[in-house]
Amino acid sequence: MDVGDSLRSILSYCDELPEQRFVAGEVLLPEGPSTNRMYILAGGDIEVLRGDTVVAEIHDSGAVFGEMSAFLGADHTATVR
Repeated sequence: MDVGDSLRSILSYCDELPEQRFVAGEVLLPEGPSTNRMYILAGGDIEVLRGDTVVAEIHDSGAVFGEMSAFLGADHTATVR
């Protein structure tokens, strides 16, 4: 099984989960204390910031973010918007 098949298999489990929509610039995960949430990007674009610096821009559907904090109970190391 290649990586694409693995990702599609994982994402198929998410089909029944509720979908949330956010407006451009809205913060999904703030840097700092854990929110116990993780997200899977269904579409659109997100920015990842450390302080005021954009460290990543993500455009790929299926991208997962917030998982380390959700799984480990650790603080969010960056802001996602």
